[in-house]
Amino acid sequence: MIKQFTIVKKIGIAVKIQPTLWEINQEDYRAIIEHYLKLGINWYTFHAGSFESLWDKNIVLNHIQPEKWRNIIHEIENLANERNLKIRIPKIFLNDSENIKYQAENETYCQNGGEGIQIWLQEDGIKATFCPLLAEVYPQYIFDLEKDETRLIKGKKNNCMICGKCLDKKVINKSINKDGKEFILDNKVLHNVCRYYSEKIKYG
Repeated sequence: MIKQFTIVKKIGIAVKIQPTLWEINQEDYRAIIEHYLKLGINWYTFHAGSFESLWDKNIVLNHIQPEKWRNIIHEIENLANERNLKIRIPKIFLNDSENIKYQAENETYCQNGGEGIQIWLQEDGIKATFCPLLAEVYPQYIFDLEKDETRLIKGKKNNCMICGKCLDKKVINKSINKDGKEFILDNKVLHNVCRYYSEKIKYG
């Protein structure tokens, strides 16, 4: 793999590393960054493990706890500033002031189904979706690109249908209403939203 990275770097192709963090590897983000920095890579997008694709499957994984995820974001943002790295990591658990900003922002990550179309080829034709999380749980939101059957979600902006369901049952059960949508941390409410990448970031 090191040889491949060296080749693409030499011919001027930008390389981005996209790790997914679960509870089992939640401390590995520093080691991941340090490892790939040695290969000359300074572009990263960290993802949070989601459970909509693991429903009814015998896979033992746990989501990172809300407080821990906020701490990881803080540390990764510090690393990005210190090392001049281009890093994106989603804010998922927002306090009240962050949530107000999220709801008011015009270019949020998800607006009634997502900001961009993802396309793939299946046996019965070309398929697309505006949200891979939503399509995993509700296949009716996968549409036929050739027929332009979009079936967009109808509802208020930023009103995600499944953000609470992306968490594992252990975390969901810790939420206020056992639905994965709101949590209490230090006597304050944290709101679960779907992958808030859109905040204007100064670094990178």
